[in-house]
Amino acid sequence: MTPYLLIKGFLPVVECDELNASTLANQTHDNVLSEGLSRGAWGYTLRKTTRQNNGKFEYPDLAWRIHTRIQEQLSIVGAAENPSGIINTIMYKGGDVFLHVDPNVNRIKTGATTEILRCNILTQPAEKGCVCTVNGVAVPEWSDKGDMLCYIVSTLPHEVSLNEGDSPRILWLFGWDVEPAHGYAITVTKR
Repeated sequence: MTPYLLIKGFLPVVECDELNASTLANQTHDNVLSEGLSRGAWGYTLRKTTRQNNGKFEYPDLAWRIHTRIQEQLSIVGAAENPSGIINTIMYKGGDVFLHVDPNVNRIKTGATTEILRCNILTQPAEKGCVCTVNGVAVPEWSDKGDMLCYIVSTLPHEVSLNEGDSPRILWLFGWDVEPAHGYAITVTKR
């Protein structure tokens, strides 16, 4: 069994372009997209993220509609919106994502038994590189604008290889807390 669900072409190109315009407009605003985390230290200039700025600005309405659409179009059993329900990242040439498991902040703060399911939509792929690996399984086919990759980020180690192209890679991440008792069932219910 693969440790992820990949849906090619999940998001239409026109919606990818609209989200990309928002990312590119905000890439110089530190209160929106800030330097990322890499190998345990903040200040990584080759990847910016909204992760530490959630609640300080408004995501585009389209992003929230997509969040709802994913939940409606996939059977995500036992789901509640994750505290960081949406994250946006941009990775420049030479950037990568180091091997890690996302910290389960909800579990740390409240003792909850949930895990974090994240569905990541590639809205602007890298020209070269940026291959994602989930739990030791490379996913080179997650490579086209609009492709969505879903997996449990709080238990499965994951990483992304170097962006070897000149254009930045843009990613929108949509997350939920799911109960382990539900077996993390993820199936497509409609398209």
